[in-house]
Amino acid sequence: MAFSNSSLVASIQPTDLLTTDQSHIQDGHTERLIRAITIGVISLIGIPGNGLIIFAVFISRRLRTSTNIFVANLAFSDLVTCLVIPFNSIALLHDTWPFPESVCKLVGALTFIMIAASIINFALIAFNRYYLITRPRKLYDQLYSQRKIALMILFSWLYVILVVYVPPACGIGKIGYSQRYHVCTTETEHSEAIYYNIIRGVLIQLFFVTFVLVCYALIFRYVRNITKTSLSSFNKTDQMQRQLQKRQIKVTKNLFYTVCFYMFCFLPYGIACVIPNGHVAVPSTSLIGLLSSCVNPFIYGLSHPQFKDVVKSILSCKFRHIEGTSSFLRKGDVLEWE
Repeated sequence: MAFSNSSLVASIQPTDLLTTDQSHIQDGHTERLIRAITIGVISLIGIPGNGLIIFAVFISRRLRTSTNIFVANLAFSDLVTCLVIPFNSIALLHDTWPFPESVCKLVGALTFIMIAASIINFALIAFNRYYLITRPRKLYDQLYSQRKIALMILFSWLYVILVVYVPPACGIGKIGYSQRYHVCTTETEHSEAIYYNIIRGVLIQLFFVTFVLVCYALIFRYVRNITKTSLSSFNKTDQMQRQLQKRQIKVTKNLFYTVCFYMFCFLPYGIACVIPNGHVAVPSTSLIGLLSSCVNPFIYGLSHPQFKDVVKSILSCKFRHIEGTSSFLRKGDVLEWE
C-alpha cells in the first residue's frame, strides 16, 4: 500500500497545502500505523474530555455563564472533530476510501466546519472577555442576554456552513476523497481546489485569529492603563469592584492560554504549508495540531476552580455536591464567569 506522508492535513486544518508540489513521500506500514494510532488516541481522549465539559456546564448552575456557553460551544465543535477524525485514521490504512462516497463527503465537510467553528468560538470568547472587562456591567448584560447569546451562536454556525458549502456549490473546489492525501478533504485533483482553500483560510483562519489577537491586545492595554492610573481607595464598593475585576482578568488570562496553546499547535503546520518543501514536515506538524481538540478540556478543568470542583463531583458521581441542577439557563441565572 502506498500512502502520502501528508495524509493527516485534511483531518486537522480547513486548509490544505497551498504548495503546487504534487510529490509524494513514500513511507512504510509502521509509520502509517503509528499515525493512525495517534489519531485514535487523541480521539479517545478528546471525546470524553469535551463531553465532560459540556455536561458540567449543562448541570451546574454556577457554570451557566455567558462565557461558558461559548466554552461549551467550543467543546462541542472539538467533540465532533474527535468523533470524525477516526474515519480518516481508518482511511490511512487503505489504498482507497473504504466507505460510501457520501460518507466521505460528510466526513470532509464536518471536519472543515468543526475546526472552523473552534476558531470562531475563540473569537466569541475573546470579545466576551473584552466587553466584560472594558464596559459597564449594564451594557454587558444588555448585549449578553440569553436571546442575543443564542443568536451569536446561531450566526457563528451559519457563517461556517456557508463558507464551507457555498464555494463548492459555485464550482470552486469540491469536498471528497483526495487521492493525494488518502483522506476525505478537498479533492486536490479539482482545478479550483487551491482557491477553495484560500477562501476558507482568509474568511475563517486569518480573519478570526486576527480578531482574537486584537481583542486580547485591547484587554492588555486596558488593564495596563487602569493599573497605572488606579489609586489606593478605602471605599468598600471600589475595593469589591477591583476584586471582581481581578478575578475576571485572571479568568481571561486562563482563556488566553487556550488560544496560545491552539496557536502553538497549529503554527508549525501553518509554516509547513507555506515554506518550500514544507510538505515533508506536514505529517508531524499535523499531529501536533490535533492536540488542541483534546487538551482544551484539561486547561479548563485545571485553571478554573469551579470547573475543577464540578468535574471532580461528576467523576466521583457525587452529583448532590454540584450547585444547581435545574433547567438550563433558567431565568435568574447569573451570566458571568465569577
